[in-house]
Amino acid sequence: MMRVHFTAEDLARVRLWVMGPVAETQWVLRILQQSPEAALFSGWRTQALRRSPVYAGALAHFLTPLKGGAADLFTMLGRVRTVEEGVDVLLHLPTGRLHSEFRDIPDIARRIPKWLQPMVSGDISMRQRFAMSLTECYNAFIGQDWPRIHAHLAAECTAGARLVAEGGVEELLSNLHSHLRWNSPVLEMPLYRPYVFDADLHLEGRGLILAPSLFCPSEPQLFFPVDSDGAVVLTYPASREPQAIAAIFARPDRSSVEALGDLLGRTRAALLEELDSPTNTTMLAKRLGVSAAAVSQHIGVLRHAGLVVSMRERNSVWHSRTPLSSALLEGKHYLSPCRRTS
Repeated sequence: MMRVHFTAEDLARVRLWVMGPVAETQWVLRILQQSPEAALFSGWRTQALRRSPVYAGALAHFLTPLKGGAADLFTMLGRVRTVEEGVDVLLHLPTGRLHSEFRDIPDIARRIPKWLQPMVSGDISMRQRFAMSLTECYNAFIGQDWPRIHAHLAAECTAGARLVAEGGVEELLSNLHSHLRWNSPVLEMPLYRPYVFDADLHLEGRGLILAPSLFCPSEPQLFFPVDSDGAVVLTYPASREPQAIAAIFARPDRSSVEALGDLLGRTRAALLEELDSPTNTTMLAKRLGVSAAAVSQHIGVLRHAGLVVSMRERNSVWHSRTPLSSALLEGKHYLSPCRRTS
């Protein structure tokens, strides 16, 4: 068991972050192996393996083996919004930071591919090659789906923020994941087997970053910057309901094209405008003056078109706009008269 000890300062420094495309690329490399979670993504995984770069297997074994701890790109790079931003951070990391992760931690040092070993000694050309390899894996596996993946993870963070607003940080920690147990002031991880840390991790004011992930292991994972006093990162699985996964990886077909055409309908346009912030079905029905069943039908069309993401939270389903639908609506306020104002 792992026990994470909080002070009052740590509770005040709990944050919910989408770590970004580099973090998801690292976890995707694990899914491409025969991980326990692979079956959740079987259809996508079959297609992804067909476009896999030749070195992806070596990177997967190095960064996210099925046995042993994952390399910590999470605290090394922090939160990055684009792959290009992540590459820039990686290329400017002090060599000592790479040493501390890739050479000083035995399990990871033994796995590093021979062609990458000079990187740890400061060879900038090998570091550039590593960055290029990560970028190519991102482009091959999740690049075209990243806007929907990001929207899904952002919706997860928003759901967590609502829990904090309603019941405080301890309410969030109590309901974060079935493999986590909040026993104030300690977060217990009964199934976690630390390979670097002691069984008790005292945050000591560093705080904790909660990072939902679509592809991470079912068991939440901890990452602790070994050479700094930065925040600890805990990655945990975002919602993996089959409907949500199918919507993320859906490919355009005739029905998707027709769904985009349906956006010219006034009710759906008004519905999208209502989604400035996550909203549930009942709230939308009341605001638009239509039935909940009608809202559900319209949401289904919008979700299939990649314009809405939905997240179940207890007995409610919350809907959010995607970056694509926000871009489509930008400046289109002439649609607003169809909204219900009373």
